[in-house]
Amino acid sequence: MWRGRSNAGVIGGRGGRRATSMCRVRIADDETGLDHRGVGTREVEGGEVYADWSAARLVVALAAVVVVAGVAFVVLMRTVLSSDDSAPADGAGAVTIGEVVEQPVDAPASTVRERASAVAEALSSQTIGNQPFAYERPSDVAAEFVRITEGLGEFTLAASVGSLVPDGDLRAIGPVDLAWTLSDGTVFATQGELRLARVGPEWQIDWDPAVLHAGLTPGDVFVRERITSPRAPILGAGGFELVGERPVVEVGVVTRDVASIDELSIRLAELLGIDGSDLANRLRRSPSDAVTPVASRRVADIESLAPRLAALPAMVLTETTATLTPYDGYGRALLGWTGEVTAEILERSPDYFAVGDIVGRSGLQAAYNERLAGLPGSRIRIDRRFPLRDRTGQEIPADADANIVHLSAPQPPEAVQTTIDHRFQSAAEGALAATGLPSSLVAVRVSTGEVLAVANGPGAAVDNHALTGKYPPGSIFKVVTAYAALEQGASVDQPTGCPASIVVDGKEFRNSETKDRGNVSLRDAFAHSCNTSFVELGTAMDGATPPRVARSLGVGAEYRLGTTAFSGSVPVRDSAVDRAATSFGQGQVLVSPLSMAVMAAAVADGTYHPPTLVVGAGSGADGAQALDPAAIAALQEMMGAVVDYGTGQALKGVPGGQVHGKTGTAEFGSGDPPPTHAWFIGYQGDVAFAVVVDGGGFGGSVAAPIAADFLRKAAEQG
Repeated sequence: MWRGRSNAGVIGGRGGRRATSMCRVRIADDETGLDHRGVGTREVEGGEVYADWSAARLVVALAAVVVVAGVAFVVLMRTVLSSDDSAPADGAGAVTIGEVVEQPVDAPASTVRERASAVAEALSSQTIGNQPFAYERPSDVAAEFVRITEGLGEFTLAASVGSLVPDGDLRAIGPVDLAWTLSDGTVFATQGELRLARVGPEWQIDWDPAVLHAGLTPGDVFVRERITSPRAPILGAGGFELVGERPVVEVGVVTRDVASIDELSIRLAELLGIDGSDLANRLRRSPSDAVTPVASRRVADIESLAPRLAALPAMVLTETTATLTPYDGYGRALLGWTGEVTAEILERSPDYFAVGDIVGRSGLQAAYNERLAGLPGSRIRIDRRFPLRDRTGQEIPADADANIVHLSAPQPPEAVQTTIDHRFQSAAEGALAATGLPSSLVAVRVSTGEVLAVANGPGAAVDNHALTGKYPPGSIFKVVTAYAALEQGASVDQPTGCPASIVVDGKEFRNSETKDRGNVSLRDAFAHSCNTSFVELGTAMDGATPPRVARSLGVGAEYRLGTTAFSGSVPVRDSAVDRAATSFGQGQVLVSPLSMAVMAAAVADGTYHPPTLVVGAGSGADGAQALDPAAIAALQEMMGAVVDYGTGQALKGVPGGQVHGKTGTAEFGSGDPPPTHAWFIGYQGDVAFAVVVDGGGFGGSVAAPIAADFLRKAAEQG
């Protein structure tokens, strides 16, 4: 038997598979039944293989000589072995491994059954190179096996050969079933085609990549690809995309057109605000003819930069999309930011992410990484040396079904729905932009507890102090003390002293700026934030009352927002000095802006509603709690007085109706006097809110104007 090679052009291939430029050519020998191979044109299922006859004339002439010698040789061999290797009788049907008649015991070679079993075992053990091949060198076949399968990574393989049928006198053909198990547990199956040829006394493999999969032809390989989905959005009220796909322009560089990478990197660093040294290193490592991404910028931001970028060499600007908030800084601490996956995230979620993935690195983006990304799928396909073409000659896409061996569909990502209202979030961001100090603003819907806005000012934009900050509340905690006193029978009109200072067990407590207002009503003491009046109220209460009352207003209650939050801490304090400090929010009392907005909402509604942020994350463990109607009505009146004529007049007359509130100036740290946080909490209609400016000074002069600006901006957008 003789195998020739040809550079014939290929249109189709055997069994529907495309042929390759190394086509096998057959010269039939009528007497022997052997299939010698030469050059020519033959019909095949799925197309024809065309060869250049002019280039093959010499081969044909030589083949004629070989045929004559071959006929003589075969006749001689049949005379000697006629009883051992005759073909099955007509009508005998398919020859299976178990049915093929074995050679005589004195024959030196294997039977078809033995060779097929050996092939199955060699495939299973991935040692196909230890088999005999009719036309190829075993080392070449072993190398091709590795090349075809290396794209799968590590795997185990179980192969079995099915029923074999005769293919002429000295050939047999049959299916090969292969079960593949990859290192990550992926399981799939293929069916190939095994061809055996009788060479002298031995059955050998007529090797073809189709042994591994019927669709494989020489030069093809298996490839395994992850299938990921676009990251799902984070939604706000009304389906608004707080984080979603938005248009951007990607700035890139083709380094072959750059005279000085260092000079270009310095210039781009100035224009785009990036690390020039890192960029220079990346550009040097990049292929010279490829576009190396430099940075992505929002379309609006790139407009002013476009002329200057266009003046630089080798620049490529590409319109694309990226997962972004409506504008830079919007809800950054709450929503979070994305970046390349870290080793820690990979270790925590190995089934979801791979090296190079863009994932959430903070905020809700990180907390709901797997949900927003979805579980990736995978596909195993044939990467073809020569792409398949359809009937019109058009190239069939690489990911078309004809090339797919196995598909594991991805689990689609799921959006995270929040209660954030874009109108209020945008107003909160705008209001805090006026201060360069760390600051926070939280807004809550009075009637439901839904969190409408979570904003952090420039100095704290990456830290979510709005939800997790732990601050002394100062005078805004007088809401708790006042409600406790009203529950116990106090009235808004009852007189109370407001001296400049008061001493409790040797400890002096003073009013802000040491003002002495004499005897005033409880309403006026609240409106003007008289510390000494509330020291008297607080020391008259037992140490367990402030924590209990605070919890009924949501301070220190259990929150289930779907993200980390601090609800506050009001410890039981037994000493008179400690109770005095607690009465106006000093000592050991700590709160967050969220908990203060929740408290304001509870006063506004007369019911404490556990705050909600991520829909479906669950409400607070305590559930809604109704408050004392008479005490709440009186407290609402007192909070109205703060804005009407007290320390919160900065909010008087803002659009949207009357505002009720309370200012706060909370001491922290050391010094004489110590620095203070500026607070304002309040409500207007169905919206309650809390503002804090870290180290900002006085609540009435610093935080209250920010709260007023927030309400004005919200009204403008409404």
